[in-house]
Amino acid sequence: LVLEEGRFAPDTYNVAYKIRSSHLLQVMRTKQDEILQNAWDTRKMGLPLQDKSELLILASIIEKEAANISEMPKVASVFLNRLKIGMRLQSDPTVIYGLDLGNIAKRALIKKSDLKKSNSYNTYRISGLPSSPICNPSKSAITAAANPVLSKFFYFVMSGTGQHIFAETF
Repeated sequence: LVLEEGRFAPDTYNVAYKIRSSHLLQVMRTKQDEILQNAWDTRKMGLPLQDKSELLILASIIEKEAANISEMPKVASVFLNRLKIGMRLQSDPTVIYGLDLGNIAKRALIKKSDLKKSNSYNTYRISGLPSSPICNPSKSAITAAANPVLSKFFYFVMSGTGQHIFAETF
């Protein structure tokens, strides 16, 4: 059984006691496909995203970056603003994923030297989006990626309160 990052909708499911795992995964995949299609069909026009695959990749980054659901549309605006001008995303969660490919057992705290390692997920080194999603993003993250708030933000940093502070300049 090979699991593809991003393809399954994280949610609570009511299922029969003896459901086959393959059937449950299909239900989760179908739900994610429906969420993604709906978000793509109702997205804001002019986003710098070519297709639903890119929407899913961006949503996975938003899922990992945002401190909570209410921040997701602002986080989305930062990354979309960066994509529009060709600025690198510089997302720590993509760097971490590039090091362990989602294997939590191998997960470690990010080091400054990790930002210099080359792989298709290190958004400090590559332009644009990474090669694939870095997690299974929620409906909230997908919706935020498709319908970000309109902002001039290019930066955000975690504050001492557990919320991000957003800014137009470094």
